[in-house]
Amino acid sequence: MPNEPPEKPKSGVRVLLDRETGDVSGARYRVAVFTPSAQHELTALISADGAVQFEGAPSNEPAGDRALEPALMDLVRSLTRTMAKGALSESPPVWPARINRWRDR
Repeated sequence: MPNEPPEKPKSGVRVLLDRETGDVSGARYRVAVFTPSAQHELTALISADGAVQFEGAPSNEPAGDRALEPALMDLVRSLTRTMAKGALSESPPVWPARINRWRDR
């Protein structure tokens, strides 16, 4: 049964990472960033050495609803790297199925 996305927060930012794939070669997560006024979606690719890349990352340039503030992108990178470090500390890696975090801005 699929998980329902969390409601948009009344304040701050909510970051949801849902695992699509994960094994010894790395993992792929669907990432959703919720703010009181917007929602952004991208994909995180994590390699076996812990490197994190993002696909579909909204531009940091003003572009209406597609814009993702640099501070929010930094938060997403930090949460993803921290999760990856924990997963890769196990052998074989243990990739969490879902991470849901809220941060005050």
